[in-house]
Amino acid sequence: MKSLISTPNEADAPPAARRPRLSLVVTILLVLCATFGVALPKGGVVAGGIPITWGYLLLGGAAVGSLVAGLLSGRFRMPKRYLIAYALTLPFVGIVLGTFLIQGWRQTAFAAALLTNVAVLPFLFLVALSSFFGNSRAVPVLLRMIRGAVIFAAIYGLVLFGYKQATGRFFEVPFLTTNGQQETTLEKKHNARGDISKLISTYNNGNIYGVCTLMLLPLCGAVGGAWYGMIAPYLAIFLTLSRTSWAGIFIIALLRMLQLDRKTLSRIVVGLIASLLVIFCISIYLHIAGKGWDWVFDSNLGGRIEQVESVSQIDQLTFLPSGKFDIIPEMTYIGMVNSFGVLGLICYLVAMVGPLVVAFSGIPQGEDRSIQRAAIKGAFVYLMISALDGAYLLIPVMAFYWFLVALSLRRESARME
Repeated sequence: MKSLISTPNEADAPPAARRPRLSLVVTILLVLCATFGVALPKGGVVAGGIPITWGYLLLGGAAVGSLVAGLLSGRFRMPKRYLIAYALTLPFVGIVLGTFLIQGWRQTAFAAALLTNVAVLPFLFLVALSSFFGNSRAVPVLLRMIRGAVIFAAIYGLVLFGYKQATGRFFEVPFLTTNGQQETTLEKKHNARGDISKLISTYNNGNIYGVCTLMLLPLCGAVGGAWYGMIAPYLAIFLTLSRTSWAGIFIIALLRMLQLDRKTLSRIVVGLIASLLVIFCISIYLHIAGKGWDWVFDSNLGGRIEQVESVSQIDQLTFLPSGKFDIIPEMTYIGMVNSFGVLGLICYLVAMVGPLVVAFSGIPQGEDRSIQRAAIKGAFVYLMISALDGAYLLIPVMAFYWFLVALSLRRESARME
């Protein structure tokens, strides 16, 4: 009986040497998933109060199809690094399931979202699709589609932003840019910043759009293409008027400056110019909105200070979960310790950071691995900004994160030709 876990030689061999090409249907589903998941992430329907998006349905279909086809043909091989990364997520899965079984939950929609993010998405990306991420012919096509979808979402967001400021209302396409639920239209969502509406694009929320796009920006840069194509995403992120998103832009600029290679000087210059441009744009916004820089460095953390105070007393912290699961608020790490105790936070960090350590430690020195490094950077950006606002339970944030993790674990260069 053949092992389902591939050896290093099998895992790193050229795709044609260890298996035929993946099913064309699976590849098409994943390309469609990238299109809907990035360009139209909120399109879908609502069933029983739980949003079901086209992107998630396509992802599930592609993952299950890939896994079933591999098992039935006897050619499914899971690289060891994917197995290790997936194993690191299991302790937190156990914490969440134990909390649900013993303590219960308050809102089914949030509980379903948490279970999807913690258990389902890591399985789909790290197990079911582990074979796909070894297909160097398909992955570059997928990455180009993602870059195009990022640019589309930015341009759509800029148009919608201008339309909203000019007319005072949004336009939406039911079941494509929204889930068609009439009682939660864009007009009723919290997207205003004083008299100015935030840029929300097809994500229906400025913070979600900013978080998701920030994760993909390093990858888009590594994929290649005209540099001016990325102007729209950066401008769109700024117009979310989200301080978390602004912080994310500075983090990306800092990561570029810290990337030591022969282009270090140019990266530093570009990073400094970009940072100064962002500061200039923020100054203009503050002047228009009648705010000062104290608003940017708000000591109340935009109303989140209560979340910080909830864990400021060490003697009030619990080691194990102590109540029904309710919600993970904006500040993800604080939400984790409040919901699942200190042990839960530790297991969460192992699940999120551990796979990136596996990926980074396995990148061969001196080889072209720009795609993998960009994926790690994007995931790292999320880990940083989620301290302020991670939008952890909201679609499609965690799908983006686990996609980046799976991509970072590749051993082939996926060089964009």
